[in-house]
Amino acid sequence: MAFQKRRLDVNIAARRLQDLRIQCVRLWNYDSSYLSALLDVGIRDVLVNVPTHELTELADGSRGSPNDKALSVARALKPFANQGMSLRIAVGNEPLASWEGGTGNGPLLIAALEQMHMALAEEQLDGIRLTVPFFNGVLHTSYPPERGSFGSAYTQTISQVASVLLRTGGEFTIHLYPWFARKGNPGQVPLDLALGRRGTDVHGRHYSGLLHMQVVATRAALTQLDTRFGQMPLSIGECGWPSAGHPEATLQHAGDFTRNAMDAANDIDMPLDPHLRTLYLFEAFDEQSKSSHGHGGSSRETENHFGLMREDGTLKYDNLWFLDEP
Repeated sequence: MAFQKRRLDVNIAARRLQDLRIQCVRLWNYDSSYLSALLDVGIRDVLVNVPTHELTELADGSRGSPNDKALSVARALKPFANQGMSLRIAVGNEPLASWEGGTGNGPLLIAALEQMHMALAEEQLDGIRLTVPFFNGVLHTSYPPERGSFGSAYTQTISQVASVLLRTGGEFTIHLYPWFARKGNPGQVPLDLALGRRGTDVHGRHYSGLLHMQVVATRAALTQLDTRFGQMPLSIGECGWPSAGHPEATLQHAGDFTRNAMDAANDIDMPLDPHLRTLYLFEAFDEQSKSSHGHGGSSRETENHFGLMREDGTLKYDNLWFLDEP
């Protein structure tokens, strides 16, 4: 569950997550007040984020010893790890996207991952793993799914990042949005397929919906880079459907997509991926000021409305529940 700073008090927000029996949360920073609020309500599986704008500082230094920035992140997390939290660190967020600096962030990512890995080792936090959440635009080919591939501008960086993650026990993370596929190409992407209401067959393989197809395309793209990446853990860092701002962004559609995505992620008979670690729903709460601050690009009209809950913490649609285990 993606979870950002809100007008709602952080402790109340954490209790609202607990009310839904949410056990796995993604934060967009590593603020100790957020971690404390989650720990207090028993949420212990947390992915924290070192923001992209901190990459330069995190990457600075030699390969022989961790820099002060990496050590400060590790030391901020150590008290929570010692209290039983299962923590992972996202280094940057969509760092190769144009709005975050683009492909020029590639060299910084590799250095930042190495620095963070050394800092965790020095602080004896070997149980904390690393990842880099990539935006869905890194996928160049997603149909047919078994021929998925990354865009040529991204392949070198993705391959280098995946190699570091594989060596250090991390996971590959990508943001996948059937919503944007449907919105951008409604003539070829059926609404029911994007919502996960129905499946389809492609070249003799059955898919539960478009999300399933996107996950398979991601795995194919990884394997195309290196067969070693065929079994590395995979997480979906963001996945959601807005409830307003577009004719197909409705409460009914958002609720259907969310429930179907959860069912697909927990389907044992037809898993999205055999090595799927976590699917994070974007997001916990609406952000009514997001678009006014310039976020969302051409989709700005919907960016305020991806939350499962409104900003005041009220649930937007019924029949939503989470398993007791992450």
